Amino acid sequence: MSMFMGVPSQSAASNRPELYEEVKLHRNAREREKYDNLSELFAVINTLQNLEKMYIKDAVTPKEYTVACSRLLVQYKAAFKQVQSDEYQTVEIFCNKFRLNCPAAMERIREDRPITI
Repeated sequence: MSMFMGVPSQSAASNRPELYEEVKLHRNAREREKYDNLSELFAVINTLQNLEKMYIKDAVTPKEYTVACSRLLVQYKAAFKQVQSDEYQTVEIFCNKFRLNCPAAMERIREDRPITI
């Protein structure tokens, strides 16, 4: 029994041009801006989480970490202001909605400073 049973093969997909159509996430410029802002916030939080992991693993120096973390915290504040609304009142709500598991980044955001300061 094939592990990919039910998944169309390459030749089956080439016979269906509708599978190659672009999928739009937005209907207008306002919606496009909303999705851009959401993705920017997601990226900043995810980057902050990864920076925390790299610092724990001693892959970045304390000086590099402090500079990068401070910059990311400023970017986070600006990005969150862009998406903050009734739907996303807190960053925790945002992370839950998009299943973003980032405990180290959330701790940094709550403390509002790099761990080295």
